[in-house]
Amino acid sequence: MAIRSDSRLAEGGLKALLLRMLSLAPTPVLLFISSSSAIYLRNQGLLQYQYQVLAPFVGLLVVAILLGLLLSALSRYARGFRALLWAYYLTGPLFLLFEFFRVLQGTLPGVEPLYQTTTGLAVWPGLLLVAALALGRSRPSDQMTRAFAVFGMVLMVYEGGTLLYYILSHRAPTIPSLEALGPPPPAAQGRPNIYHLIFDAYQTDLLEHTLTDEAEKTLGGFTYFPNNRAEWEDTPMSLATIFSGRDYYYDRSSGQFIAGAFNSKGSLLYWLKSLEYQTVAYVPNGWKGRETYLDRVVRHDDAALSDVLPLNREAFWNLWLYSVTPAALRDTVMRNSWFSGLDETDVDLLQTGRLLPTTAPVTSYLGFERMLEEEKSLSSSGRYTLVHLIIPHYPLKLRSDCSYSVGSTRTKPLEQSQCALKLILKFVSLLKELGRFDDSLIVIHGDHGGPYRTQDGELVTLARSRSLDAVLLVKPVGTPAAGKLQVSDLETSLLMISGIIMSSVVDAESADVDLEPWVRRRAIVPRVEEEMVESAKLILNRHGFSLGDVTRVHDRRYPEGTVISQDPPAFGTGDAADHVSVVASLGPSPDDPSVMPNFVGRNVAEVVDWLQKRQLPTTSIHHMAHVIAPEDMVVTQSPRAGDRLDEDVEIAFYVSKGN
Repeated sequence: MAIRSDSRLAEGGLKALLLRMLSLAPTPVLLFISSSSAIYLRNQGLLQYQYQVLAPFVGLLVVAILLGLLLSALSRYARGFRALLWAYYLTGPLFLLFEFFRVLQGTLPGVEPLYQTTTGLAVWPGLLLVAALALGRSRPSDQMTRAFAVFGMVLMVYEGGTLLYYILSHRAPTIPSLEALGPPPPAAQGRPNIYHLIFDAYQTDLLEHTLTDEAEKTLGGFTYFPNNRAEWEDTPMSLATIFSGRDYYYDRSSGQFIAGAFNSKGSLLYWLKSLEYQTVAYVPNGWKGRETYLDRVVRHDDAALSDVLPLNREAFWNLWLYSVTPAALRDTVMRNSWFSGLDETDVDLLQTGRLLPTTAPVTSYLGFERMLEEEKSLSSSGRYTLVHLIIPHYPLKLRSDCSYSVGSTRTKPLEQSQCALKLILKFVSLLKELGRFDDSLIVIHGDHGGPYRTQDGELVTLARSRSLDAVLLVKPVGTPAAGKLQVSDLETSLLMISGIIMSSVVDAESADVDLEPWVRRRAIVPRVEEEMVESAKLILNRHGFSLGDVTRVHDRRYPEGTVISQDPPAFGTGDAADHVSVVASLGPSPDDPSVMPNFVGRNVAEVVDWLQKRQLPTTSIHHMAHVIAPEDMVVTQSPRAGDRLDEDVEIAFYVSKGN
């Protein structure tokens, strides 16, 4: 009987302990788990779906519950500990109330000062102190403990279940095996390999401050263009101009322009695929949605998951700290680097919502190392290899030898730039070792510059915006590794790159190693099909051509004013004085019974006559007052002119009654 009694006592004590722990859970769950999991779910893609970044917050949960158990035990002996225990219990609900009103501070009058001023913020701990002292005369009752335990259980099930669901359903993609790449297409054999390396924010000033005599010898065969300019200081737009070979003329949305640069017939990638090139890319996560003409994509982030977990933990902790710190204290707290681990630039980026994970340069470096290993076993011809590195772009984590450390340490702009140059030299040396240097085209450039200027021979950070001075290095097909780096004073643009690449592969056997024709003549005819005529004119002028004859024909496939075809065709060769003739669409023929004619501005009698001839049942004519249009004039119509007339389409005309 004594053993059974002791067993029951032990079981009862275990249940009481579990109940007490559950009652203590709401405060740390709300403070640490709820807030961190919400931030994680918003940023899980940037964090490569590494849920392990949440481990420190689970640790905080455990420590907080142990602290609560200690306060619960001590509350038996002193009133002060009872007040502290009540403060512990009340912190969770008060934090929930705090967050609720913070969301509504812009709509509820009188609430904003409670968050935007230090005096207002002091109200919240004041409320907690008053409530804890008032209730501290006695310990929490059993009923109160059970109520908090139920609340804690509900929170843990909800938060844990939501997080578990997203962890199981959102995982980093599997890295494709090297065997999945396969050999290049047979028809592409004999064409030169193309290596296209993009170093993000690689400003000419950075390269010039890091070049050494030894580096210039290694870069023998390359030509450097210090007067090269990017068209945009924004990476997506700059890349779009590079891969489309045209600038943005505001003739479409920026999103359509960017998508078309990678996923349409206006893309350099499309034309390389049409020549049966095998296209391989090593890029950051931001390249998602650009894979249409890429045979294989390896993302740096996915190739280095285990290496970057400590850096992701650091970045996530800083992001959480910034998010939960009240606005009135944020600047003071976050700019104390000893507390937050952030420097001034980090905080400025956080304020604009543009803080890059500190892993970005590191994953680029590790992904580049993987690319070098794979290069050894890939084909020596018929392959286009694209590499985009977030180097020497901020954040500054890489030393001059490309090593890095976890923590709040930052390197200098020139150190990360020295790392960029080191990677270039390592890549060039590998191609020479493999015997692929002479016969390949190598194009290395930045997508834009950075906030740097050179004054009195020193690199300084003065600019409020990024520079457009982007590095451009070109090693033409057939140029051997001889001499040292050549420098050209020609004015160049990143818009040239598609022309440089295509002129090297259209006729590889007669490729001209002289770069000057590419710059002065821009003799590669740009593609203007599917452009509007006015846009086509601008594109041709930019590439050294002029718009020739414009023949206009009816075509239901293309809106009015769209170029249907061109002569000479895209990426053919020509002289600067050549004209490019085009055929442009007049839109659908008015006699085509399957398309809607344009009746706007015409008399309603013409509409009635047209309807009677076609016997269309689902039609309506609405009369409306109009200040300008005379009586019986068609003001608007549905469908619009040129739209197809399906069987079930409803046709409506709006006719003026006059004023």
